[in-house]
Amino acid sequence: MTHAADLYDAVLMDYAVGALPRGASVVVAAHLAIRPRAARWLHALEAAGAEAFEDEAIAPMEADAAHVMARAAFAQIPTALPEPELPDLGAALVDPAGGPWRTVLPGMRERAIPGLDATFIQLKAGRTVPRHGHEGLELTLVLHGMFEDDHGAYHRGDLVVADENVEHRPRVPKGIDCICLSASLGRPRPSGLIGRLWSAFN
Repeated sequence: MTHAADLYDAVLMDYAVGALPRGASVVVAAHLAIRPRAARWLHALEAAGAEAFEDEAIAPMEADAAHVMARAAFAQIPTALPEPELPDLGAALVDPAGGPWRTVLPGMRERAIPGLDATFIQLKAGRTVPRHGHEGLELTLVLHGMFEDDHGAYHRGDLVVADENVEHRPRVPKGIDCICLSASLGRPRPSGLIGRLWSAFN
């Protein structure tokens, strides 16, 4: 199973070289805009990758050498970087032309973004999403509130990356609703009866 940190780094690098679909790219761009430290980490990964490529003909790299080099490069990157360009997600969230919110499950609804293969997802406080896996890559960015699953807790600006090896049961603690921006490269793979019913209507 791919380690979560490695999967995250791979998504950042795919974004950097333009290998992600537009919806997924916008999700990553929003993450980098909200979290400047993540943008600096991406620059470090790019620098480490370039140096590793130059050294490849000289000697094989150790398994974690790229990460060591990235950490070293990260320490040298200026703190101020230009924010990535992205649509006004705040405006898209309230734009009447964006269409209605669609109820997916009790306490869970989504809203498509016109012209973009990504959706807003709102989870009411205290609600839990049925356990599920993924048929492809799923990127979820927390815009408001927080949620947690089997693997951790995620707050505003956190980018949660899941692939076909990840199964989880997201839940929102009581107190505040959670709004996320999500892009999926495959359908959810439900577990259990409730999950299969959810999938049947999506």
